[in-house]
Amino acid sequence: MAFETYHSRRPPADLLPGTEDLLTRLVRSGCSHSVLSLTAHNGLTRHISDLGIGSLFLRVDGRTGPSVRSKKQPLARHLSTLRQTTGARPIVLIGDTVDDVRAALANQIHPVPYAGGLTHPDILRSSGVPVAETLAEAAALAVEYAHTA
Repeated sequence: MAFETYHSRRPPADLLPGTEDLLTRLVRSGCSHSVLSLTAHNGLTRHISDLGIGSLFLRVDGRTGPSVRSKKQPLARHLSTLRQTTGARPIVLIGDTVDDVRAALANQIHPVPYAGGLTHPDILRSSGVPVAETLAEAAALAVEYAHTA
């Protein structure tokens, strides 16, 4: 309950400059995107809609039940549904926590940690996976992996 109260009182994050353009360019190049968050689903979808970027995602999934500590199981469900659209195409997870990296590896997908989010870059680097310093670098690493997988 305290977690929900905290999140309901803080302002939603804005997009970093250039993010919408980056997402749009990736879609035009044949890439697709989805969002999985442990944030409450209704608030997440409302926020993405308010940002005007909802149409850029194949799927947006937020938490629909009680809070969980790991993204491993929610990611498994997200991927199962996503695979109905993407088939066997490579999937890469760009995330900003060590849990994102662990969840991706547990679900046999490639993680690209991003240093500009929740977790300090040094902690992300300790995961043993190359860390992207910018969203553009994260996208480039994801595309590079997807084209070599």
